[in-house]
Amino acid sequence: MQFSIRTINHQNNRILNICDPELLGKIIVDGDLTITISKGYYGEKIIDDSEARTLLENSTSINMVGENTISFSIGLGIGSKGAVKKIDNIPFLIVFKM
Repeated sequence: MQFSIRTINHQNNRILNICDPELLGKIIVDGDLTITISKGYYGEKIIDDSEARTLLENSTSINMVGENTISFSIGLGIGSKGAVKKIDNIPFLIVFKM
């Protein structure tokens, strides 16, 4: 499995933006809400599940988009199904670790 990611390190925090690669560039609409799943935000590089696991486990803030990404994360015990929101049938999940 592959994932598209962008990481940001800021003041001892690692922020991970991660999504299913096929969603890059997709524009989703729900009423007045329009979201672009952009390369600038999620598309720094493509990684495999081994590297994704390491990043998910070691990031303090995670912004996830896509069925595969979120299922993988929840399978690792990061996040919960009840917290997943769908916009235009695309799942989103944000996790903050304290």
